[in-house]
Amino acid sequence: MEFGLSEEQVLLQDSVNRFLTDQVPLDEVRKIASGEKSDATIWQGLTEQGIPGLLIPEAQGGVGLGYLDTAIVAECLGHHVTPSPFLSTHSSPSSSALVVRLARSLPAPGSE
Repeated sequence: MEFGLSEEQVLLQDSVNRFLTDQVPLDEVRKIASGEKSDATIWQGLTEQGIPGLLIPEAQGGVGLGYLDTAIVAECLGHHVTPSPFLSTHSSPSSSALVVRLARSLPAPGSE
C-alpha cells in the first residue's frame, strides 16, 4: 500500500508552488496586506489554473479533482501566505460551479 502523492498530484503541487513563488513573494503579500497593491493578479492566475473549480466535475466546467488534490492546493496557498479566497470557493459542488462561472466572467478584483 502506497501513501505518497501520485505523479499527477506532485505535478499539481509543483505547478501551484511555482506560480505562487513567482507571483506571490512575501514582499507582495505585505503590499497587499497594507493596501498598497491589489490581489487581482493572484486571483487571475489561480483562476487560469482552475483552482476555484477543483472539486467541480469537468462536465460542469470544473477541473474534476478530489479532496486530496484540494488539500494539496490549500497547503501550497497556506505555505505562501496567499492573500486570496479559497475555502469559500469550495463549499459545495453546486455553489462552487457558480463560483467558477462567475470567476471566469468577472474582472479580477482591483482590475477596474
